[in-house]
Amino acid sequence: MTSTSTAASPLLAAIERFTTAARQRSAGGPNGRSGGPFRHYSVTNAREFLSAIEGAPGEHRVVSAGDPHADFKSEMYRLRAGNVWFGHYASQGRWTVDFSVDADYLTVYHILRGTRTFSVAGVPIATARAGDYVFIINRSPMFQLSAPDGSAGFMVYIRIPEAQRFALGGRARLDRQAQADMQSYLEHGFVIAGPSPLWGIHLSYALSYALDVAALVERGEDLTTAGGLLGEHLYLLFRQELANRAGERDADQQYVAVPLKLKVAEDYIAANAARAPTVEMVATEAGLGVRALRTLFMKFRGMSPSEFIREHRLTGVRTALRTAGPGQTVTEIATAWSFQNFGNFASAYRERFGELPSETLARIADR
Repeated sequence: MTSTSTAASPLLAAIERFTTAARQRSAGGPNGRSGGPFRHYSVTNAREFLSAIEGAPGEHRVVSAGDPHADFKSEMYRLRAGNVWFGHYASQGRWTVDFSVDADYLTVYHILRGTRTFSVAGVPIATARAGDYVFIINRSPMFQLSAPDGSAGFMVYIRIPEAQRFALGGRARLDRQAQADMQSYLEHGFVIAGPSPLWGIHLSYALSYALDVAALVERGEDLTTAGGLLGEHLYLLFRQELANRAGERDADQQYVAVPLKLKVAEDYIAANAARAPTVEMVATEAGLGVRALRTLFMKFRGMSPSEFIREHRLTGVRTALRTAGPGQTVTEIATAWSFQNFGNFASAYRERFGELPSETLARIADR
């Protein structure tokens, strides 16, 4: 099983060098565990799959590794350089794993082959395709990561440095602002997928540097400082990527990159709007207090959670009115969306859409 694509690129060349070194220098051979910075695992079932990822920062639970009607095999490689973990895998057969990442680490996935889906509580949060990068800050909740047959990928775990020797942006004020902007994501999680020219340029350098450091460590040299500098370099790159993404808006001028727990709250509201969930219910689902939930909604959506819930309910009613079948009434549809005070409902609907719900329904009926 080939570990990477044969297409030429500095990153793929560095990964090929990495996997070759791991095969040759993994302590104790395949599945060896003692000594040295390299590990190489040849995996054929769920138990071995879990052993191969054991020790990586975070919690991991294998849901499945392989098809019951097909052979499963995965080659997995690891390298630790100071406070940075590098990993590579290439798999034959589908697999699914639940995981979270230690609060002290940031994670970058690079998809080499196949498509990855990241879900929370069964709801897809991000989808990444070959060539994409996935950036993750995740204490909780746990993700579920699903990979198809024939997948391959590369990942980096970066420990957040306790102290920094470098500033981001060249001025202290800019660096303080970048740190403040990052705090919401550090506290409440983050995941986003897509191309990244920034990481496409730097990751091959970082891996090559880590391989050089590992070779010197194996010769007995103390390169603790070098490993720390590599971690800080990647940490600052992650912050820069986050700063670039944080300002992106969609066609409706909504933030594209939002904290993970806010995303969980929004998905819960969208799925349950017809039941008129309370703010307390949404906060519990997202693992937040009511005040923290309100802070996130106001900062990233410009409205309170209750206003966001009402918006989903009103737009849900409007869609139902515009697709109503023969004989359906405003009262019936409003009741289905948990509106009980029909006077207040009609007033809110007219304020939002510029017409009464009965006018929306009548216009559809006249067609």
